[in-house]
Amino acid sequence: MKYSPAPRRLCDPPIPVTVDLGRAFARTPRSARQGLALRVKAEALHLSDSVPGLLHAWVRTTAGDWIALCEIDLHTGNGNGAMRVRQWCPSGSITPRDVQPR
Repeated sequence: MKYSPAPRRLCDPPIPVTVDLGRAFARTPRSARQGLALRVKAEALHLSDSVPGLLHAWVRTTAGDWIALCEIDLHTGNGNGAMRVRQWCPSGSITPRDVQPR
């Protein structure tokens, strides 16, 4: 049986987007506290900015929401480290990004 619209959509080639990390990653009450050690603030991942990324796919959840598979670079608080990840992000955390030709 085919569904319309399809519950999965691949983006090939990937689409440039901006990901609002504050909306993409849920915070716990503990993470809202200000009393963290400076080492944690410096070396842990910074998840409150918006970052450029690539949208690889959309998938619909059983609740009817759409989530996006995005490839993004997450940076540490001090900016000295980074990690590239593919992350499922809620649709409200993704916006299209204009890319200017070089």
